Amino acid sequence: MSFSIEILLGCLAVIAAITVPLIIYFLQKSKKRLAYEIVSNTQLVGVKSEVQNKIKIYYENKLVENVHLLLIRIINNGNQSISIGDFAKRIDIRACP
Repeated sequence: MSFSIEILLGCLAVIAAITVPLIIYFLQKSKKRLAYEIVSNTQLVGVKSEVQNKIKIYYENKLVENVHLLLIRIINNGNQSISIGDFAKRIDIRACP
């Protein structure tokens, strides 16, 4: 019975000796990654249902119902510095409907 336990422990040691360095390698791999964080989302202008038919708000000749001020923070989510040269073009931020 002790012979099979020794074999099992040996196999586990070999597996650990292979997987632990691989895990450490992937965790330390250089990553350049941008992320965003929403700092605040404040409604500036909103049309209530009582006056919705009386007040119309337009932006570039398009009717809008709610106007919000969205403050976001762009952060480096990787483990390596990001320089301006890392981007082929500028970063555009667009609102999704």
